[in-house]
Amino acid sequence: MAAPRIPSQPSDIKTSTPIEHKIRNFKDCQVPVLQMFAS
Repeated sequence: MAAPRIPSQPSDIKTSTPIEHKIRNFKDCQVPVLQMFAS
């Protein structure tokens, strides 16, 4: 699985919440796409 693009700004890296939120959104977006390819 490809990792989501994480901004290289130190402020974004310091706070883990926005990154976790992006990863969660990325995984939620991947599920319908994978189901589309599977069917």
